[in-house]
Amino acid sequence: MQGRSCYQAEIQGKNPIRPYIFNSMFTSHRFRYFVICPTIFRVRASTLLSEMPSRILIADDSALLRSALRGLFNGIGDYEILEAESGTEAVAKTNECRPNLIILDFAMPGMDGLKVARVLQNSLPEIPIVMYTMHYTDQLSAAALAAGAKQVISKSETGSLISTVRELLTPSEDAPKPAPVQTINSNVKELVFDTPLARRGTQAN
Repeated sequence: MQGRSCYQAEIQGKNPIRPYIFNSMFTSHRFRYFVICPTIFRVRASTLLSEMPSRILIADDSALLRSALRGLFNGIGDYEILEAESGTEAVAKTNECRPNLIILDFAMPGMDGLKVARVLQNSLPEIPIVMYTMHYTDQLSAAALAAGAKQVISKSETGSLISTVRELLTPSEDAPKPAPVQTINSNVKELVFDTPLARRGTQAN
């Protein structure tokens, strides 16, 4: 499964010239019409991305707990839930799927939650991690926060988990805003018309 960032890179288009090679056989009228389409597509794609459900990765070696949390979050909001049963799988799925948030157990086979948090803090620090453990102590909490977790919550505090997840997934007022339509239009126009093929189509008209 590709992560959202991979999807976003795909829809934004890394090679804007390629579609015009395909359309070079058409008349200049159709060529001009096609120039408009990427703008419409990008605006709609940006809207779709903003409406996509938040993706949460639940990393815990207990299948029962993962199932319970999946049901809980599916019942209170529009979330896409991913699961990992070990620390190693949690790192792999995070790299592959780019979740918006990770709920991470401490005691897991292969790689414990602290090691997972350190690895992900180095590679993907923008993804918030919530350590969710039945072994909660002040010492563990301090270690988890130092490793990169945003919050440490005991498994007996489900209400705190819900409120923390909602808070971390709510966009901040300081977060970057999507590009306005005029900016997208100008960017597309610059990319489209500054190519030999585009200039040839314009001159032919």
